[in-house]
Amino acid sequence: MNQFVIIFKQGPATLTDSDRQNLREATAPWARKVNEDGHRLEPRILGPERESVGESEPADGTWPITALLFLAARDLQEAAAVARSHPAMSYGFQVEVRPWAAPAVTSPTGSGGPPRRPQGL
Repeated sequence: MNQFVIIFKQGPATLTDSDRQNLREATAPWARKVNEDGHRLEPRILGPERESVGESEPADGTWPITALLFLAARDLQEAAAVARSHPAMSYGFQVEVRPWAAPAVTSPTGSGGPPRRPQGL
């Protein structure tokens, strides 16, 4: 199995409290089934607070990222099929599916020591 991340972006419509509740209720059984199918879901919900560092916000109307869902799948097509089946798709979310991996191991320059992971990752 390969590792993928589904990046959720909330669309321009604001969800009502009822929509949020319905989405939560629909997501739990969906997640159980996807896990039973062997995809090992690892969800991460992003908080509303944020601090932009570096370039300013894009002016192109890009939707904010609201959640990340890590999963195992055979290939990108299978991961995309899992994403398409997520209940959030019925609530105007846009999703992007991408493969991911841990950062490459690097060795310190000239030390001859063992490889190490980059700092801060």
